[in-house]
Amino acid sequence: MRSRTTPRIGLLLLMAGAGCGHSEPFLTGAPPGQDGPLLVGAPTRLTYGDGMDLVASISPDGATLLYAFQPYKPPPPATLSRPDVDRCIGIMPVGGGSRREICRADNAGLDSTDAFEQASLGSDGALLYAAYASRIGAPAVNTGALRLGTVDAPYPGRVLLTTPNFVSGLSFDHFGAIRWISATSFLVEVHDQQIFSNGGNDTRSDTFPLGVGILRGELNGGQATFSMVAGTDSASGFDLSVAKDSIYFTRLDDARLYVVAIAGGTRRAVFTEPANGATRRYLRDPVRIGNRVAVVGQDYQQRENLKFPPGQPPLGLGAGSVVKAIGPGDGIASSLLATNGSNSTQGSFAAFGALAASPDGCRLVVEHRIVKESSFTTDLYSYCLGTGGSCVCS
Repeated sequence: MRSRTTPRIGLLLLMAGAGCGHSEPFLTGAPPGQDGPLLVGAPTRLTYGDGMDLVASISPDGATLLYAFQPYKPPPPATLSRPDVDRCIGIMPVGGGSRREICRADNAGLDSTDAFEQASLGSDGALLYAAYASRIGAPAVNTGALRLGTVDAPYPGRVLLTTPNFVSGLSFDHFGAIRWISATSFLVEVHDQQIFSNGGNDTRSDTFPLGVGILRGELNGGQATFSMVAGTDSASGFDLSVAKDSIYFTRLDDARLYVVAIAGGTRRAVFTEPANGATRRYLRDPVRIGNRVAVVGQDYQQRENLKFPPGQPPLGLGAGSVVKAIGPGDGIASSLLATNGSNSTQGSFAAFGALAASPDGCRLVVEHRIVKESSFTTDLYSYCLGTGGSCVCS
């Protein structure tokens, strides 16, 4: 979600079954400092933009944050230096600092809004990211591609897959989280975008991702082949286990965290978020923190009745937003972060967006959703995690 005056590109912005028959890698070999109750330090604010700052990933060495940013487009007569309002990839030290920017720089891109997002850096320096283009001011994209390049030469790179597309009989038009398995293998969540009117106006200017599943990509020379990971249909976010032999994921509008073998198969629920009284809950955007999985929980909002009754918050600002840490081996959950801001007060911090975690499990980067007009903008905050002072985040 975003402010109704900001072009929305490629975003934003969830069955219990039999056992999977695979190991439980979270129970052994986890990074140190993650046994016992997690301690959460005071957050460090990383971004200060007035638009969207969207977390994506942290580099394999834990030193660099990769995220997408897009300026807020003010209403006329105010103007921006670049009226195409591109969404770019920002690269900065994980603890904050100067930002390097990856944007579409050629003149051909001045006639469209170009959005780069979901950047993921491999251990060998390869950079995977999603790239979209649309008519300036349009709520939906015209074309999309999964591109492979490097930080020094990101664009145009190589196009591995275009959207809209079909894989294993399932159709999709957007890419979500990307995780490297090895130098030649990766996973990417795919979804469809639904356009709808938001809670404060009658224009169809906001989008919502409808989860489709998770693709496995295999690189061979300059090409890539893709297959759908069985058991991950309707995935709304995922991360890999420590040993990279399992996938932990959430599903569209679902209150459970699931696990499935890396090769696919029968999924199994490892945790269920309880209802908030009579209010239904859902989980999304899981990431691994040491031997646990951090996930965002929130009260469910009915999209088809978003404007009724009056006073319901815009989609994405539902009440009860929390970040929980779940032990997938025992299903025990503890609350890490919670919001108490009003979702109707301008400037209030009302909900959490997506998450990113450092490989050592010590740092969690979180989107803070800030109320703006009839929707929200986001800023990124870094939280230091640990047990008994075991983590030092500088």
